Amino acid sequence: MGNIMKFNETVLDIDKLTTDAAYLESALNGLDAFIYDRFSDKKVTQGDISALSGMLVAIRLLAKKHAEEIAEYSMKH
Repeated sequence: MGNIMKFNETVLDIDKLTTDAAYLESALNGLDAFIYDRFSDKKVTQGDISALSGMLVAIRLLAKKHAEEIAEYSMKH
């Protein structure tokens, strides 16, 4: 029974970590495009600022999760 995984337990491997890093890079590229598109002129709206804030929170959470998973992977390998 030691091999049965709990419901929320995930198997970390280098492929998953690499994929997650690519997602994080894509999120940053999207953020860059968003900032260029919405903040390059002087017509920035409150909605633009709110959207930027939401994107930053999401990217911060992705980065934190990725860092935690890398640390966990490093400890196991």
